[in-house]
Amino acid sequence: MILPAPSESKLNDRGQPVDEVRNVFCACYESCLDVAVKKNWRSWTCARCPLLAEQSQKPTAEKFANRRIREDWV
Repeated sequence: MILPAPSESKLNDRGQPVDEVRNVFCACYESCLDVAVKKNWRSWTCARCPLLAEQSQKPTAEKFANRRIREDWV
């Protein structure tokens, strides 16, 4: 099983991320975002994540929106 591997983005001299690549359609996106927040990263990237190539097919808007609804939100 391949695990997600977010990494901290390098920042340029203006403090802007250099390699900010994110796949918002990835099933692990929320988990990676949690990692970035807990590690206090100013920015993070999926660029070196092994799942980036695996998550090539984007879902339809309906499937994407419905997939993210949790029962405890209603």
